[in-house]
Amino acid sequence: MKPTIVLVHGAFAESASWDKVIDPLVGGGHRVIAAANPLRSPAADAAALGDLLRTIDGPILLVAHS
Repeated sequence: MKPTIVLVHGAFAESASWDKVIDPLVGGGHRVIAAANPLRSPAADAAALGDLLRTIDGPILLVAHS
């Protein structure tokens, strides 16, 4: 089973910053989610990401930039 790839943007960006990355990954047969990082505080952002990750069945590959 291929992992779900979860893309997380950093400061001064939004989930759309991954647009050019998503199409090739999906074309390669991967399930991809570009997470909407709220950028409120480290604790709030980690909680939001954790909530999303708990909804995903199977392996996860978490990719982030700042």
